[in-house]
Amino acid sequence: MEERARELGLDGRLSYLWPSAYFRNSSMYANASEARRAERLGLGGRIMNDIHIVTRYSADWQRNLLRFTSAVDVARAQFAASPDLSFSAANLETNLFAHSMWRAVEEAEDINEFLNQHFVLPSCNRSADARGEGGAACAPRLQIRCASFCSGRWKGPTNATLGQDQELVSFLPNASWMQPPGHLHAMLSRSWRSRALPISVRPAGAVPDDRRASAQLSADGRSLRAVYVNREADEVRVRLSVTALPGGPFSRGRVTLLSADAGAENVPWQPLHVRPLNLTQAVQPRGAVVRVPAVGVAVVEMYA
Repeated sequence: MEERARELGLDGRLSYLWPSAYFRNSSMYANASEARRAERLGLGGRIMNDIHIVTRYSADWQRNLLRFTSAVDVARAQFAASPDLSFSAANLETNLFAHSMWRAVEEAEDINEFLNQHFVLPSCNRSADARGEGGAACAPRLQIRCASFCSGRWKGPTNATLGQDQELVSFLPNASWMQPPGHLHAMLSRSWRSRALPISVRPAGAVPDDRRASAQLSADGRSLRAVYVNREADEVRVRLSVTALPGGPFSRGRVTLLSADAGAENVPWQPLHVRPLNLTQAVQPRGAVVRVPAVGVAVVEMYA
């Protein structure tokens, strides 16, 4: 493959997926000797370990923070178990067996952690890690994050405690509509910025900051996106600040909110029961104070 890639002018651009043990196995490779033979090829992070995540709704989901095992958690354990290997990883499935608002909150927290991985995972460049440069020294160690699944036939109202359907978009012969986690992904796609920055959240909460919030700066440094997730049963008021800010200061903003009961979903006769709400947001030079509804996600966009 590499020889053919060089012939086509694609030298160094192909990546290879390494089939691994399933998601709960903290050992990165089912066959360690084969993995080390692959390491000697010198492909480094272009070999990606395949991670699948599986979890289900729990009635105590708001307090049981260990219920959801994230791809970053699995990747961290795998990299620690095999520090001599420079493979990266790819989260190719995130199976939550639900399409309710609970799923949207869990997805948002997991995506925050994925976007913050530069600050919590070792890089695929071990010499850079030794110099304290971490993930910023090379491509992300966890390269891909996928939701599961894109679309599916609507089978009737579900109970959040059963959680059998996990499509982001539901369809029938004469209609299609987005579920709460589908709206979440659309919110994140529309507001995408390319450069991850560390973010500070006050007051502190039970959920780690790298899951509660993330921040990304636009390429020209003139706009910032912050995402905050509130899994609590009450509204929260939080201060989001980005101190290491190469752009800004910011003078205007807007916020898009997605919030509902944990078990809420969209049905054919109410396809927009759970939908985003767009509001003007007051901003500060390097952040904003935001009110986030219970079981909700806020996407804050700030502009210079």
